Amino acid sequence: MAASRLTTVMQYGSKNLAKAFESLGHIVVLSIEENEMEQLHDSVHFKRLFEFEPDIVVQVNKSSILEGGLPESIFNVVWWQDPMPELLEGKQFKNRDRDITFSAIQQLDPLLENCGVSKIQRQGFCVDTDIFFDDQNATRENKIVFVGHSYIDHIDENNASALLALQDIKAEFEQGKSLTPDLLRKIAVIRDLPFEYVFWKILHYVVRDISVEWICEISPIPVEIYGRNWEHNSNVRRFFKGEVEHGEDLAKIYQTSRYALVAHPFEINSQRLAEVGASGAIPITYDCRHSSHLPHWDLELCFYKTKKDIFNILRAQEGQATPAIGHYYSYRNFAERIIQNVSSKL
Repeated sequence: MAASRLTTVMQYGSKNLAKAFESLGHIVVLSIEENEMEQLHDSVHFKRLFEFEPDIVVQVNKSSILEGGLPESIFNVVWWQDPMPELLEGKQFKNRDRDITFSAIQQLDPLLENCGVSKIQRQGFCVDTDIFFDDQNATRENKIVFVGHSYIDHIDENNASALLALQDIKAEFEQGKSLTPDLLRKIAVIRDLPFEYVFWKILHYVVRDISVEWICEISPIPVEIYGRNWEHNSNVRRFFKGEVEHGEDLAKIYQTSRYALVAHPFEINSQRLAEVGASGAIPITYDCRHSSHLPHWDLELCFYKTKKDIFNILRAQEGQATPAIGHYYSYRNFAERIIQNVSSKL
């Protein structure tokens, strides 16, 4: 497995999956910088690959560790989590019998198919249940938290069309309407904007940043916001507690909070849901069942579509802890699934 410390999320996916393979008894080499003074060139990853002679190579958000392709004897497992440049550009991937492709969200599937990938398996975001768990020794406060960066930098304030599309989507969102791909395409056409920009930038900003503003405005219980750039939002600033490291520090926040906001714009089964659920906090989840793959956890989750929905949930102290969701998306389960895939091809 090759990874980079310069990535904010992908490196943890690689590290946690490597740890899960090791817990199952497999020998793993994770090629990544040892400290912040290092920055590895691809040639270092290649050298370690050839020295190790692996049976399986696992990559996150990259088609292959070698541009020319791996030897036919090696299984190449790729876990796509984001619309990376090579997907958006339609790069044609070499199809090998020992290639195994996982996609975290169904919205990536058309991009993968355009790159020539025909066999795609669904694997949602995962959680390290050794770190994120319901700590019975922790004191849980009756508060709601959100951990994540503001998406304010997604919005080009000098682009009049983008600002108009933002107002269009915000109006639909505030009325509690489902922000479906068809609706977003219609707005993109009207405002003469690429659908990809409307979907991956403006939509994400509206659902996350407006939802955070809502809990700061109406929550009847204390609110804490962590991440980056929230100090620039006057509606959020006084609730902003700064950044937090992914891992134990983040887990402690969830382990000591009764509620956590989960505001993914098109996927129920997000990494945040898995981490919140595994930590024993109650996830208040944006209702995007219209675009999310199964399971939807209809009986387990408190869904919201409007500001009033959030207020009613918090006022009535609704909801329950959902540790089963966290265990469902554990890295260990994914590692076992990869081994099963490989074994079935031998």
